[in-house]
Amino acid sequence: MEQNNAGMESKMEKSSSLSIRGVMEVFYKPADFFKELKDHPKILVPYIVFVLVTFVSLFLLKDLIVEVQTSSPQFQEQMSKAGQAVTPEMKSMMTMSTLIFGTLAMSLYPLLVAALALFFGNFVFAGKGSFKKLLSVSLYGGILYMIGSMIIIPMALAKGSLMVSFSLAVLVTDLRLESVAYTALSKISVFHIWEIIVVGIGFGVIYEFPRNKGITLAVLSVGMLSVIHIGFAAIGAMFS
Repeated sequence: MEQNNAGMESKMEKSSSLSIRGVMEVFYKPADFFKELKDHPKILVPYIVFVLVTFVSLFLLKDLIVEVQTSSPQFQEQMSKAGQAVTPEMKSMMTMSTLIFGTLAMSLYPLLVAALALFFGNFVFAGKGSFKKLLSVSLYGGILYMIGSMIIIPMALAKGSLMVSFSLAVLVTDLRLESVAYTALSKISVFHIWEIIVVGIGFGVIYEFPRNKGITLAVLSVGMLSVIHIGFAAIGAMFS
């Protein structure tokens, strides 16, 4: 009995630490981590970490983001028609809006990835997976992407521009940040590919799919959001 109790306590301790351990283990042993996560899906801690990392990233880049917003032709045209100038108060409000609404918008990302994975995994591929487990995988994949992407922040701050990327977008730096071509090429990045592979491993574990099928599912979920983003950029370009 004592051995059984000790074993149960050990498993409980290992499970309780999984939330925090996963933030690191998703980087260097995702397959083993997701196998453990399958039986003990975590939501609260990874969501908090994801939101915090997102907020910190936006906070560090807030001045550059506001600069891009205020220097866009559309914004300049609106200000010109209104006969107004950009004031420090206006910039302060735009900064707060960027931090609050930017963080809220990004917090929906793991939910959308999990919802798409559930649709394709359960209804298209005829698998059996729960939304909670898929959301847990999506959250840790999102954390990996956000932390990895933070490498760009010092480069952007040093350059004084958001036009810094570990993607094919570096080939078209003469384009504007919001252009369709730049948006599309920015999705072919080291961090996007890394996220898709890791999330694909997780989805494969959850559904007990072969790894290539799990990565296909990740492409259909994570990749679909990238396609939607490009679509919005195209629509915006049509009305600019």
